Amino acid sequence: MITDPAFYAVAAFAIILNGISKSGFAGAFAGIAVPLMSLFIAPLALIYLMPLRLEKRNLIATTAVFFAFLNFIKIPPYIALGQLNLANLSTALVLCLVTPVGIRIGIWLQGKVSTETVYRVGRIGLFLTGCKLIYDGVTTLTR
Repeated sequence: MITDPAFYAVAAFAIILNGISKSGFAGAFAGIAVPLMSLFIAPLALIYLMPLRLEKRNLIATTAVFFAFLNFIKIPPYIALGQLNLANLSTALVLCLVTPVGIRIGIWLQGKVSTETVYRVGRIGLFLTGCKLIYDGVTTLTR
């Protein structure tokens, strides 16, 4: 787990605004209290990893292992909450069947795209995500 406070603090403003827009103070608190279980971890991971200027293969591998680990540690809570049922498991099985296709496409893309393009796409994604989160928070606060 990344323990650098900057990893979590950089996007705190957008997370708080988005949390408030979704469910008031409790949403804002939850967005900060459990960032690893929310969808905000991808932008936070990029905010932390991009300044390290890793080579594209290392960046991709780091994010893949990180998110595989995060998904793995979610299994016990999902079991405890009864979220793993036959329907979910059958959907996961079907998706596992097409996983090799996604892996092949990813390997092909990695060979075709430069490191700078990977970082450029990451920066654009972060910018658009930040704009959307700020927009959601501001429009909710001004209602």
